[in-house]
Amino acid sequence: MIEMGEPEEAIRYFHEAILLDPLDTESYLDRGDAYSDMGRDARTLNDYNEAVEIEPDKAEVYYQPRFDRTGLAEFELALERLQ
Repeated sequence: MIEMGEPEEAIRYFHEAILLDPLDTESYLDRGDAYSDMGRDARTLNDYNEAVEIEPDKAEVYYQPRFDRTGLAEFELALERLQ
């Protein structure tokens, strides 16, 4: 859906997936990507942070590729705080 240029629909889909499994980090990350595509940086960061809270041992894996993709300076600061 994101690839098809429909981030709003993707967000709804990932929201439903999170409701079914609140520990599904991939859905948080994917929804964050969709928010990023829409320029909604605060929601993007919230979803990425949620994924890290669920699986803190994977923080760097989650943040680095997405930080490069979005350019959000807050990711670097958040990653430093987690280390």
